[in-house]
Amino acid sequence: MSDYRTVTQNLLYLSGCAVNGIVPELELVESMNLEGVHSMSSFHSLTAISCMALECAYGGKLPETELFKKWAEEKDIAIYKNLLFDVEREQVLSFLNESGIRYMPLKGIILKDLYPNPEMRQMADNDILFDSAHRREVHDWFLSRGYRAESYNQGNHDAYHKKPVYNFEMHTSLFGSQQDPVWQKYYEDIRSRAIPDGDNSFGYYLSDEDFYVYFTAHSCKHHRAGGTGLRSLLDCYVYNKAKGDSMDWDYISGELRKLGISDFEEETRTLSQKIFSDPERFLETAFTDGESQMLFGFSSSGTYGTVHNNVQSKLQTMESGREVTLRTKIKYVWHRIFPDLSVFKDNYPFFYRHKFLLPVGCVYRLIYKGITNRHKLIAEAKSLGKN
Repeated sequence: MSDYRTVTQNLLYLSGCAVNGIVPELELVESMNLEGVHSMSSFHSLTAISCMALECAYGGKLPETELFKKWAEEKDIAIYKNLLFDVEREQVLSFLNESGIRYMPLKGIILKDLYPNPEMRQMADNDILFDSAHRREVHDWFLSRGYRAESYNQGNHDAYHKKPVYNFEMHTSLFGSQQDPVWQKYYEDIRSRAIPDGDNSFGYYLSDEDFYVYFTAHSCKHHRAGGTGLRSLLDCYVYNKAKGDSMDWDYISGELRKLGISDFEEETRTLSQKIFSDPERFLETAFTDGESQMLFGFSSSGTYGTVHNNVQSKLQTMESGREVTLRTKIKYVWHRIFPDLSVFKDNYPFFYRHKFLLPVGCVYRLIYKGITNRHKLIAEAKSLGKN
C-alpha cells in the first residue's frame, strides 16, 4: 500500500507541475518508481500530461529507455487523437448548425481549453447535447459518414464509433431516468440556462457558474457509482484556477444546495487545491483522515470508475451504510435480473412500451448482457464474492 500511495503522489506531483508551469526536480524524478507512475497515469488518462512534465524535468528530451520511448509514443498518440477529434467535431457541429439542430458541447470539450496546453488533457470521446426531436436525423448522418451506432435510442445518449479513434456521445438530456430524480428535474429544461453562441446560430453554452455546477454533478454521479479518477480532481483544480476568481460563488452555492452536492463540491475543491496549488510542497502536505480517504477513492477508481466500486456502492446504498450480508447480495442479484422499469425505459424501449413482454425482456437482457458484457459480468460476480 505504501508503494501505491507513493506512486499516486508522484503522478499528482508531475501533473501539478505541468499545469502550473513548474519544472519537476530531476533528482526526485529519478528516485520515482517510473514503471508504477506510467501504469498509474494510463489508468487515469494522465499519460500525456505526466510525459510532458517528465520532458520538462529532462530539459526537453527524455532519456533513451524503452519505458520513456513507450511513454512518449502514448503521449503523441493522445495528442494526435485530440487533433483528429477537433477536426471531426467541427464537421459534427457544422452539420448540426446547417440542419437547424440546437446543440451544446459538454465536459472535456470545454475543459481541455482551460489547461495551459489543451494537449495535456486526453479525450476518450466527445460529448454533445442536442435536441432529441432530431435523434433519427443525427443517427442517419453519423451512419452516412461510416460510423457504427454502439447504442441508439437507449437512455439519454447515443454512442457513435468510427476507426481509428472517433467516439461521439450525443446526449438528449444531461441525466438519465436512473439518475438522482432531483438532478433530472433540475436539468429537464436546460434551455432556460443555455446561452446562445453568437458565432453559431444553433449552438449554445452554459455560463461559467452553470458549467461548474453541471461538472460537479457529473463528477458526483460517477463518484457515487463506480468512482471517478484523478483526472476529474485535476479538472476541478484547473477550472477553479482559470475561472474561480471571476465566478459568482453565492449563486453556485445556492445551486449546489438545490442538487444536494454542496459537501462533495467543497471537499473536492479543497482536496484539489491542497494537491495541485503548490506541487513542490505537496509531498509534505498533511491530509485529514477524510481527505486521505477521498483521495484513495479517486486514485483507486481510474478514469471511468471500476466495476468493483460500482457494486460496492450499490450494496452500501441498499443497506444504508450498514454491514452487507448474504441477504443483501441476493437482493442485489434479484434486482440485476429483474431491474426497475427505468432500466427498460432507458435501454430497452420496446419492452418498456409493451410491458406485457417484460418477462421476455428480462430473459433477453440476461442473454444479451451475458454475451456482450461477459467480462463485466464476471468482474461483477467476483466483486460480489469479495464483499
